[in-house]
Amino acid sequence: MRIVNTEITFTNEEYCRATYYGSVRHKESLDRKNQHGVDPSYSLDIHIKGVLAEMAFCKGIEQPYPFTVNTFHEPDVYGYHIRGTAYPKNPELTVRNSDKIPDAIFIGVSMDLKGFDYTKRLFKIYGWTTAEEAKNLSEFYTDHGNKRPKAWFIPQSHLNPMDTLPELL
Repeated sequence: MRIVNTEITFTNEEYCRATYYGSVRHKESLDRKNQHGVDPSYSLDIHIKGVLAEMAFCKGIEQPYPFTVNTFHEPDVYGYHIRGTAYPKNPELTVRNSDKIPDAIFIGVSMDLKGFDYTKRLFKIYGWTTAEEAKNLSEFYTDHGNKRPKAWFIPQSHLNPMDTLPELL
């Protein structure tokens, strides 16, 4: 699978699908212990954004989105872990202590969610790393003062470019 597009937009119908699957994930997560210190009042929003990031990557490789639920610690889509951020100006890819497989590949997707016209919101696929590479960058291990467990927040400048992404399937 080659990355074809790194800048993605969605139709209103695609946003509706993401909202539905995000809400299904949210419902399923309510029965689980929160492992990343997320305030439950933000959980629905986080699940919807996660689905949007995964959908953006699938559009970028021109493959259908599998709409998965309950795949904890397994790759999100096509063998890759997708991590979204709503901070498009200074995106950071998050790798957590619970990400145990050293050669697991994590892909960063930033999302600009401003404005009411969903079809003009831009998603960018901005880089990738492995868990092992990320965890060797100790200067990026922090909690950012957000009262959640520490993680590695790898800036785009320290990620591998998308044209070097290994094909997994």
